[in-house]
Amino acid sequence: DGASVDDVWIVGTASADGMGVANPVLMVHWDGSNLVEYATPGLGNRQNDLYDVAVVSSDDVWAVGEWISWGVGNASQHGMIFHWDGTAWSHVPNPTETIDNVDLHTVAAIATDDVWVAGDDTNGPLFMHWDGSSWTIVPSPPTTGTIQHLAPISSDDIWAVDSAWQLPSVGKYYHWNGSAWSIVNVAAPPGATQQERHGGLAVVGACDVWSVGSVYYGTGSVIPYIERLGTGGAVTGVPEAVPGGPGLAVTPNPMRSLARIQAERPGTPITQARIHDVTGTVVRHLTAEAARGGTVMWDGRDEHGRSLPSGVYFVRARNTEGQELSSKVTLLR
Repeated sequence: DGASVDDVWIVGTASADGMGVANPVLMVHWDGSNLVEYATPGLGNRQNDLYDVAVVSSDDVWAVGEWISWGVGNASQHGMIFHWDGTAWSHVPNPTETIDNVDLHTVAAIATDDVWVAGDDTNGPLFMHWDGSSWTIVPSPPTTGTIQHLAPISSDDIWAVDSAWQLPSVGKYYHWNGSAWSIVNVAAPPGATQQERHGGLAVVGACDVWSVGSVYYGTGSVIPYIERLGTGGAVTGVPEAVPGGPGLAVTPNPMRSLARIQAERPGTPITQARIHDVTGTVVRHLTAEAARGGTVMWDGRDEHGRSLPSGVYFVRARNTEGQELSSKVTLLR
């Protein structure tokens, strides 16, 4: 994170080299021309990890992570928070330092007296708030999950997302309305057997939240996955097909007026397909009635019969086994 192009911070991991050795944590600053490392003592004699950093201003920066020490409790991980005041990094005590099995994954700063940290403990999601003088644990909904990312819009409009790799446990979105956190459940992609949101979370505006992760359909490879949470619910974006995963054959490609879309693997006819533009918006639905012999034909037009402009489009289809298949096609005019 950064305050400007010549004021950027990066944090990372530094592990102890054995019992009783307290190696420093890693903070690196970009001043516009050079990277400068800052060695700050960690809390653990075994392991010190920093996972995220948030900048309020050039003299107000937060970094969060975890520490582990041999001979302390059950040697489990505990929360760790550091602050930059414009001159040096310092450790800031927080309630999770005395709680076992805590991971602090993400931090988001709204103002000097309004900073959030999130992660998990043995009870599930964990949220903490900084009010300008101390850190306080804020109650979270009773559920399981690991908070991966925070994305604030304002002090009373903050989003978070967790991950759940093994379905039917599905990752959830969380929303802060200024007084409490609530869960926003989102269904898993049709046909998916596993899903994880781990690549990032971004808020474009009110009720316009994007997350990045991966999904697995039971065969082939784990593939990238994009979700957009809007007023109408979760809208799935379209990743590129990953070699070795369930894929689609689009011919001809590039296309001009008509393309045939079918599964690369024989014996798995397509039942429906969607065409997305580069923003992830669905521009054409091709229903099961349009499928003939396990193929779908697309004429380069949108839902209203209008010719679409030249460019790259993404195809998402479902076969008779319930798998989601993906590919891309270039349309030339």
